[in-house]
Amino acid sequence: MVNVRKAHLVPTLRIVSAFVHNGMPSDITDVMVDGSWVLRDSKLLTIDEDDIIAKAEEIGHRAWNRLIAENPNVPFPINLPPGPL
Repeated sequence: MVNVRKAHLVPTLRIVSAFVHNGMPSDITDVMVDGSWVLRDSKLLTIDEDDIIAKAEEIGHRAWNRLIAENPNVPFPINLPPGPL
C-alpha cells in the first residue's frame, strides 16, 4: 500500500509519475508477497530489524577498526575515529 495523502505526492492527477519522481520509502506502509504480509503498518514482519541494525553496526565498526589497524596512515573520514564495540 502506498499512502498518497502526502504533500510531496499531490496533486494525484498523475500519481504514478508523482510517486516515481517524488516518492519516499516511508510512503510504503504495507507489502504483501505471495499472499503473506512482509510489511504491515510500516513494520517489518519477516526479520528482526533491530537485530539487523545492531549486526550491521558491529560489522561496520570491525571493518573500520581493521582498516585503520592495517593502514594507520589513512585518515578517517571527518576526523572522527570509530569507537570500540
